[in-house]
Amino acid sequence: MKIGSVLSDEEAAPAGAPAQTQQTPLPHCQCSAKGPEPALLDASDVAGMLKCSARTVYRLADSGRMPAPVHLGSLVRWSRMVLDEWVAEGCPSCKERPLRGAR
Repeated sequence: MKIGSVLSDEEAAPAGAPAQTQQTPLPHCQCSAKGPEPALLDASDVAGMLKCSARTVYRLADSGRMPAPVHLGSLVRWSRMVLDEWVAEGCPSCKERPLRGAR
């Protein structure tokens, strides 16, 4: 065998050992090389998504102008799915406004 040559499956595996197979990604897998994207985002991730500061993300959430975060103990996170839908809809205000004339 020459140095740098490619071994066939029979040459690569010792006698009696199972041959190594190349794993290919499943067609339904949406994973990138870095791994799957997280389902919950922190304020800095949301800020990067919206191209604003983390402080602006908190202001938008506090004023009801974006989807409310999920509180996990002391952690504050936003659902990626909810934010993607909100952005796709054109970022409408999320707070409920009373109808005109309602008391």
